[in-house]
Amino acid sequence: MLDNLNNKNKNNLKKKKYLAFDLGQSGSRVILGEYNGGTITLKEIYRFIEYDIYAGGYLQWNILKIYNEVLRGVGIALKSEEKIESIGIDSWGSDYSFIDKNGYLLGNPITNRDKSKDKAQESFYNIISKRELFKLTGVQLASTSSTSLLQLYVLKYSKSGVLNIADKYLMIPGIINYFLTGNVINEYTLMSFSQLINQKDKKISDYILKKFDIPGNIFPEIVYPGTEIGTIQKDVCSSIGIKPLKIIATAQHDTASAFTAVPLSPYKNIAAISIGTWCCLGIATEIPIITDEAYDKSFANQAGVEGVNHFRKDFPGMMITEQYRKQIMRDMNKEISWKEIDYLVENAPKPDCFIDIVNPIFSNPTADMYNSILKFFKETGQQIPQTAGELFRCIYQSIALFFRSAIEELEKIIGKKIEFLYLVGGGSKNKLLCQWTANLLKIPVLFGIYEATSIGNILIQMKSSGEISSYEEGNLLIKDSFKLEECSPQETDKWEVMYENFLRVLKK
Repeated sequence: MLDNLNNKNKNNLKKKKYLAFDLGQSGSRVILGEYNGGTITLKEIYRFIEYDIYAGGYLQWNILKIYNEVLRGVGIALKSEEKIESIGIDSWGSDYSFIDKNGYLLGNPITNRDKSKDKAQESFYNIISKRELFKLTGVQLASTSSTSLLQLYVLKYSKSGVLNIADKYLMIPGIINYFLTGNVINEYTLMSFSQLINQKDKKISDYILKKFDIPGNIFPEIVYPGTEIGTIQKDVCSSIGIKPLKIIATAQHDTASAFTAVPLSPYKNIAAISIGTWCCLGIATEIPIITDEAYDKSFANQAGVEGVNHFRKDFPGMMITEQYRKQIMRDMNKEISWKEIDYLVENAPKPDCFIDIVNPIFSNPTADMYNSILKFFKETGQQIPQTAGELFRCIYQSIALFFRSAIEELEKIIGKKIEFLYLVGGGSKNKLLCQWTANLLKIPVLFGIYEATSIGNILIQMKSSGEISSYEEGNLLIKDSFKLEECSPQETDKWEVMYENFLRVLKK
């Protein structure tokens, strides 16, 4: 067992550098990870927004623009760095496009937020019910989301001819990696959440393909995290003035990468919640949990690194506060920082009101969030907060209260008590939210892994190159590299009363 990675002689080890691209639906980051033999340091090299645009009646990703931004990020990184060992790209799930037999891209990926899926959804579940799909794949998503399978069905539903000329199906990182290397692959953690994979035998389900009349020959090789995909092609290198670099298949689903940065284990009662626009609660299990109880409580399964399964539940997170913040800024015609909001929350009186963060009225990305919240208060007979600080505090408290509810559901399904929780991702920078979560769960809560997705991405590249021998070593490396803080439960009796009131409101 490694007790302390700092006992290595850093002076005798050459620094190794890895580049992580974390592509997100609302924005992307390029992070340089530097390993000195004892610790990792992170440096943000470049940041860009994603490019979705309505065209031809569909909300599409401008994938060539995204690819150009990736090239720009590589170029910027290499201007200041002599050598980079490798590159890894992760992204959100679901979305994809095709190339034809000549390697020509057959259009931009349609986004999972596009409304074309809405009309097709009823007949989709007439072919295979939602419950049967869960039993076949271990995956289910909220009605506001989508899967690759549903999006493929939309092509059949709309009588699109693209499947007649498609040669290979590629998900978002697969498209970018194809442009970079010329090699055609998809990665397993991303594919495992597509509703195309039977996670029991880890293969694309022929039964599902046959039921939806989807040709099986369009799916290229599926590789696992840590696989070397190839090197950047010479003509691509020439276009931006760089030398060839290795491309490694990281855990290409961003949540799978984020959970790699946390010491989750099937043999430990540890859970993690990744907090962003959406939240994901997860634990590690040896095999997928595909039971009626898991289905009824909206849990799903996704592959992680080295055969581990992530049993997870997704729900809205900072999206509600983000939209309310945007409305206030529009109304006031001024910028309001998150630090200002945190100050308002910390100094606001505790509001005796709650919202149900999974209510569909809060999941619409274009909703008038303030009026949606007021509508919920009126429908549940609650008193309306008088200030913005109280309302923000109400939202944050409701998120923490839902964490408690989701953890209790998880514990009932697995028959174990969660003893320790990691909060990771950008939303975990809110220390009040971390402390309230500890108070409600009555267990220690650890936070400080804010760039969890990029860190997990980098760890996979490091293991692929042989710099670390295991992810256990990588987790110890994280402990030595980043300032982790722990919240212990406080005022648990008061928070227990609040939780009981919260549950009463949800029943109304």
